Amino acid sequence: MTADYSVFSVVEMVNIQEIRNNHQAVLDLSFSPEEQLELAKRHIRSTAGVLALKKALSSLILKTTGRSVDEKELTITRLKTGKPSLVSWPSSLLASSLQTENLLLSISHSRTTAYGLAVYQEPADG
Repeated sequence: MTADYSVFSVVEMVNIQEIRNNHQAVLDLSFSPEEQLELAKRHIRSTAGVLALKKALSSLILKTTGRSVDEKELTITRLKTGKPSLVSWPSSLLASSLQTENLLLSISHSRTTAYGLAVYQEPADG
């Protein structure tokens, strides 16, 4: 017997030059102090990629729960393998049906654009 699943996905794109032009404002608006320290060690494409992922995840949360989440409320880090990982999100989502183990997160970029992909899979019965 196979289970039926609902799959939700969102892709967001961020222009890397716009992040470069407004770097500190973007950091202050969308990233925690801890994230800013981590991103300070990395290339501007990393900042753009994490921002694109935060935007995608925020949109996905709105789509699946109806709850609005500010990007700064989502904390994302990079595992040793390079894979992005959601470290924390608003406590208001803890009571939702959204389960972090059912999330797939990915970041990619070209020279000019960063992409964030957030996918959520849940059993069709909710």
